[in-house]
Amino acid sequence: GGGQSVAALKWLQVGQTLSVFVLPPILCALWWYKKDWKSALGLSTKRSFSDSDLSTKWSASAAVLLIILASPGISLLSYWNQSITFPPCLAELESSLRAMEDEAADLILLFAKADNVEILAVNVFVMAILPAFGEELTFRGLLFTFFKKENSKLSTNKLDGFSKLYTLNSQLIIWFSAILFSAVHMQFFGFIPRMLLGALFGYVYVWSGSLWLPIIMHATNNAFAVIMYNVFDWCGKDPATLDNFGTGDTLWVGILSLILTAVGIYFFRLLLRHR
Repeated sequence: GGGQSVAALKWLQVGQTLSVFVLPPILCALWWYKKDWKSALGLSTKRSFSDSDLSTKWSASAAVLLIILASPGISLLSYWNQSITFPPCLAELESSLRAMEDEAADLILLFAKADNVEILAVNVFVMAILPAFGEELTFRGLLFTFFKKENSKLSTNKLDGFSKLYTLNSQLIIWFSAILFSAVHMQFFGFIPRMLLGALFGYVYVWSGSLWLPIIMHATNNAFAVIMYNVFDWCGKDPATLDNFGTGDTLWVGILSLILTAVGIYFFRLLLRHR
């Protein structure tokens, strides 16, 4: 039946995420750095979230709050991105891209819909936690580790901080990884907000030296969308209103969200500096 088909697709999604985004970065780091592979990928737990440093304790909570605060602003950026129109000579291309976008959106909604809390928990794992871990390993962990390895001759310690190793290169890699991260999703009309999110994750990785914070932020962004979709659905409300929150009549919320997010990023960076 339909339920079995969706379940099979979810298992396929898990297998694809593990084989494409989780295992390759880990295997590369093991090959390059042997026993230091966790440190190379930013997965070291030396600076635990449970240590005595107050700013460290609060960094994960601040990351969660920041990404939720940004949600209406992300909706507004998505709305602007979707409003882009192609010139008449590219009308056929635009039509094809929008058709691909609609198919992807339909599949996401099919995956996200849950009849009970147990299925919702599975959906959060498949659509939020595992992809966030895998994609951050690849687009932040692996890419940064690769470029750091290539530039290791500039440093006396191949595992020291990115800011000490290179400054300009950090900016280039952050934006290169963000553009690649967004492009891989093959959704042109969501390209800009996804790229900006990728850049934010990259900056947080550089500022903190830990991949766990971008993973937490990425997972929160995805999980929040999946959970709120089902909460609205269970309450008999149209989940589509979520995507429109921050646009139209609530445009002021989207603009305020973008302003507060920018301020929040500034203070978040100050917090990370004191870790």
